[in-house]
Amino acid sequence: MEHPDWKTSRPLLPERGLVRALVAVGVVARLVRYAARFPLWEAEAYAAATLVGRGFAELARPLDYQTVCPLGFLWVEWLAVRLLGCSESVLRLFPLICGISSVLLFAWVSGRILSGSARVLSVGLLSASYQLIRNSAEARQYASDLFFAIMLIALCVGYLTAQAGRRMRWWVGLMTVVPFALFFSLPAVFVAAGATLAVGWSGVGRDSEDSDGPFNKPRSLARGLLPAATLAVLLFASFAVLCVVSLWPLYRAARSAGALALMWKDAFPPLAHPVRLALWLLETHTGRMFAYVTGGPDFRSVFTAIFFLLGLAEMWRRRRTALLLLLTTPFVTGLLAAVPHFYPYGATDRLVTYLAPSICLMAGLGAATLVERLPTVNARRLALFGATLGLAAFGLAVAADSLARPYKAIEEARERRFARSFWTRMADGAEVASLKADLHVELEPEVWLWSDTGFRAAFYYYRAAYGPPEWHPDDPRWRLLSPAHPLRAVVWTSREDGTPPSEASWLASISNGYRLVRKQTLSVNPRSFYLVYELAPVAAAPAALAPFSPGRADRPLLQNETVDPALSRRVDRDRPDMHSVGLVEPPLLIEDRVRTLDREVELLPDSPNRRLDLFPARRSAGMAPGRDDLVEPLELKLQPSLGIPSVGEGQVVGIAPKEHVLAVRRRV
Repeated sequence: MEHPDWKTSRPLLPERGLVRALVAVGVVARLVRYAARFPLWEAEAYAAATLVGRGFAELARPLDYQTVCPLGFLWVEWLAVRLLGCSESVLRLFPLICGISSVLLFAWVSGRILSGSARVLSVGLLSASYQLIRNSAEARQYASDLFFAIMLIALCVGYLTAQAGRRMRWWVGLMTVVPFALFFSLPAVFVAAGATLAVGWSGVGRDSEDSDGPFNKPRSLARGLLPAATLAVLLFASFAVLCVVSLWPLYRAARSAGALALMWKDAFPPLAHPVRLALWLLETHTGRMFAYVTGGPDFRSVFTAIFFLLGLAEMWRRRRTALLLLLTTPFVTGLLAAVPHFYPYGATDRLVTYLAPSICLMAGLGAATLVERLPTVNARRLALFGATLGLAAFGLAVAADSLARPYKAIEEARERRFARSFWTRMADGAEVASLKADLHVELEPEVWLWSDTGFRAAFYYYRAAYGPPEWHPDDPRWRLLSPAHPLRAVVWTSREDGTPPSEASWLASISNGYRLVRKQTLSVNPRSFYLVYELAPVAAAPAALAPFSPGRADRPLLQNETVDPALSRRVDRDRPDMHSVGLVEPPLLIEDRVRTLDREVELLPDSPNRRLDLFPARRSAGMAPGRDDLVEPLELKLQPSLGIPSVGEGQVVGIAPKEHVLAVRRRV
């Protein structure tokens, strides 16, 4: 195939061979990462625990652990687990398919709009990037975000480059794929908006004086505006239906729980501070968002950003307006969605994977413009060969590292290794069950802490993967219990003392039917413990254990106390999740003396509105790495923190989703 004159560079080396080699590196790196079978890290554990604990229709409700995933992705994962079994390989099969398909499809897309060194470098950036390789072997939606972004770009590029009489099939493809893309990828709407604008411009705009190129079509309302208008109507209708069915409940749950503000505060533009906004824009667009093939925060992706700008300038010089609209609109729409905190922008590369095709295409083109400015052909060939070799080596190095260190953190590897043998060992001479997942007995409220919640979610997933079948009230295993064949009920906790607050109440409530033979506390990680209660039935025909949850008597902070209505608009629902940080409406409730971080603070009676005046700027043990627990004066607004450890007399039991103002409970 001859490259038409609207393409941007001439081949210096055998283009097809280099592209195939880089595609092969990308596919191999993804397969190796998948075969390494990494243990679940916390984000995967959140989704996996939800999948194994819910039915098909229940996945449409807001997810556990403040997790946000597109409904289509969840349904595919749910079906895979039910059909193929519960394992990490099954959970990651769909992301792997999406990851490999993305590499192959991107090679085709790059060949339609670039040639020569620009195409080679673009394919190499996407194939060898660490984050994209990693996403292809993780049980989250980021690989499908990339795939559907490339799919929409591919269909739009096909429409733009096709002859006037052959555009219909590409338009039909766009109309068919857009609803599915939104169903499987939350940010696909940003890419679809770019495709709509590009289709519209291709019919009413003229990109250059030369009208022979496939991007340069004569002005025609029927050819451009009508297909774009119908595509826009479909996009709006599909997004509206998805909002009603899934997105709006997810957004409300995440917003009310403080998940967006708490976890992604750096991903939203600080509009109220112009200087901070300018710095935020610079850091965002030279940080993790542009980490292809390497890079990171603190302006470490500045070279990729420079190449990207050079590529945009080259496209603008050649007046490829439709293509520029296609590739840059996702940036604009994503940034606009971040203003009202609808969707994060730029704090991490995972959530903006939909921008990877645009970044790699334009950065590859920008780098190629520099290569082509070298004085001699041999120098240009040597530079292209060296860059290709470096990209391939980096991709293979990621694969080798996956085999040498098959885990993200050693603590996650310990959790899986322990769980694999634990459930089999516990079933020797006894029946074994998870106290909460199987028997619906809750001995302590689940509090969201970065350092703990991932281990808890992993516990529930590994119980489903390596444990016995799920229990139910009429389970025949209840009739097998006897003093010689007891029930071993397992609980996960982060408490080093191994004593959940409701343990005594629960044991007293079952004393007529079961007696505690012994209790074991097994340490997996510094903040991860398995508690095993060995229970022998008292009666000859033991009954199923009744569900149990902490009552008011098990919440000492709520005893003998009154709430000053001027300080707190608490809604007393008398529910176990009253203690769940980030899941309820009332403000953080503390006692008159509370230990915050490493210092104990006493609220003075004459403090204005009895609000805490001290604002330490120290890192909390539960915070994510790199985030400081910054607390401002005046009403002690948390900016924001789900991870303040509660020790001593103080206990964190709730959080306000908006003001995050500490209120005071005063003892009578």
